[in-house]
Amino acid sequence: MGLVPFGNTAAAFEKAIELRAPMLEFDVRRLGDNTLVTYHDSHLGAAPLAALNWPNFHAATRHLGFEALTLGQTLDLCRGRIAVDVELKEVGYESRVTRALEEQMPAGDAIAKSFHEPAVLALKAAAPALRTGLLLGDAIRGPRDLARALTPEAAIRRTRPDFVAPGLQSLRLGMLGRLRRVGLPIYVWTVNDPATMRALVAAGVTGLITDRPDLARETFGGSAA
Repeated sequence: MGLVPFGNTAAAFEKAIELRAPMLEFDVRRLGDNTLVTYHDSHLGAAPLAALNWPNFHAATRHLGFEALTLGQTLDLCRGRIAVDVELKEVGYESRVTRALEEQMPAGDAIAKSFHEPAVLALKAAAPALRTGLLLGDAIRGPRDLARALTPEAAIRRTRPDFVAPGLQSLRLGMLGRLRRVGLPIYVWTVNDPATMRALVAAGVTGLITDRPDLARETFGGSAA
């Protein structure tokens, strides 16, 4: 659980900035009117995001107790205050994301990643200088997920990412050792336990994605990993 009731919101982002986190991770999805929003789920309640436009979506989130942001609003909030790690939850709007990052964020203050291999390739094609990562999930829902967990090297060869981001649970399948042999930077998600944070850093991971930057700062002597 995070430090605020709702993630992907201005309150959550301001808390990360207040705690001097080095980077802010958030999700991007597309509404039915093509507005890009910072939101995790594919639905808002029972309604698919593809069935909502921005005015309806924004009003509904306010009714639920939080206020959604567009991608542009999120980048405006972050610019010059914190670097960003943008996760694309879907395929098809990669060039719009890279253009927004180029226009609104200082050079070097943004990275992007996705579970979807076509999205990783499209991000790299749209913005070759942008550091782009491949997410490797910890949910095994079928043969393809299992194959990516047991042999992530194949997905890495297909997508040529600049870094990899495995889910914490997937490391139980021996993925960490395989990823270390590949030699790319490794960012593990979502790590909220101090003992696990220490163990992963000791094991050689590059960084941690956490809901608890306060605990990360305490664990590493005042500097978040």
